[in-house]
Amino acid sequence: MPAYPFLVEFLADACDTLKVEILDILLGFAICSMPDVPVTAANDLKWRNALHSAFVDDIAIYKELASSENGEIVDFAERIVSCLLSDKFEQFESRSDIFRETQPKRRRSFLKRLLRI
Repeated sequence: MPAYPFLVEFLADACDTLKVEILDILLGFAICSMPDVPVTAANDLKWRNALHSAFVDDIAIYKELASSENGEIVDFAERIVSCLLSDKFEQFESRSDIFRETQPKRRRSFLKRLLRI
């Protein structure tokens, strides 16, 4: 949660290339903050709920970014909004290990496929 406000703050003034990278990270956060993501401890639940609430409070930011002229920004912003408006994660649960993937292109590709289902 501590990184979320920091990343969102940079979106306003970042160049498009940096916005895409920040939105990629934020998409992963948004997916992990979905209401039915399983948690293992009470602190995890509080953290997840706080993160999800922060995303919902900032949904206007992502809706505005979805009207960007940059297609990648639009793509990530639309997926974040879709994620925030959805409460279904169980179909993706079995693939959660991909979020630990260290290769950004593979992770980004998976996230794109994930949210198009």
